[in-house]
Amino acid sequence: MSPRARGLGPLCLLLATGCGGAELSPKIIGAMRPTSLPAVVACWETELEQAGFTGSYVATVDLTIEAETSRIKAAKVTRLVREEGVGDASPSEGTFRSCVERALLASKLATEATEGGTGFREDGDVAIEGLRMAFVDASSERRRDAARRVPHVLLGPRADRCQGLYSHDPPRDASVLDGAIAEAERRAKAIGATDLDAYARELQKEYDAALELIARLRDEATDPLVPAANHARVETALVEAEAVAQRTGKLIGCTVPTR
Repeated sequence: MSPRARGLGPLCLLLATGCGGAELSPKIIGAMRPTSLPAVVACWETELEQAGFTGSYVATVDLTIEAETSRIKAAKVTRLVREEGVGDASPSEGTFRSCVERALLASKLATEATEGGTGFREDGDVAIEGLRMAFVDASSERRRDAARRVPHVLLGPRADRCQGLYSHDPPRDASVLDGAIAEAERRAKAIGATDLDAYARELQKEYDAALELIARLRDEATDPLVPAANHARVETALVEAEAVAQRTGKLIGCTVPTR
């Protein structure tokens, strides 16, 4: 197999050969985005934090995407290569391997297109062999490489979560960020006290999106090309975004700097 890279981020997928040596469908790659695999991302968040926020792995995975539902089943990490930078304090490779396998088995791809990627649904099970998944840090070199390959690169996690663990480069549109905030808030309310870890992750997502939206709106507010008639709208949206960040920040123990 000789996979070709298709972008890098805290979690990214490399285009690999599938069953019979054929390249994976772009629809599969488009559907298997970090936003579609939050449990897998959570494994990498834990690993990278304990490794001092540096390092990378490449996992080779066999899995099956279930007919109609697009649930992932029969997931098995067949090879895991640890690359440069992972510190001595990181968990064992076996721990990370097991976490990724469990996370994949708990995952379901979107069957319809979403803001986070394409949808994927087939009438029959789709078995994939040799899918390569790259887990990388947010070093500047990897960011530049990723920026040349995908429209919005997920960056992070940062050592200080109060700065927002994750962000996108280039920044996403305000409407997309509004949707991300609303979705994270909805999920957090639905989870509540039933799963405090999942609840905390949704709060962090809402906080991150609010910080990214604030940065986006502040740029618009000072952009001389933005019509004067739009300044009031931008200022109103900025005040609302700051309120969301302050509210969510209080819940996760972070203070948002004021203007």
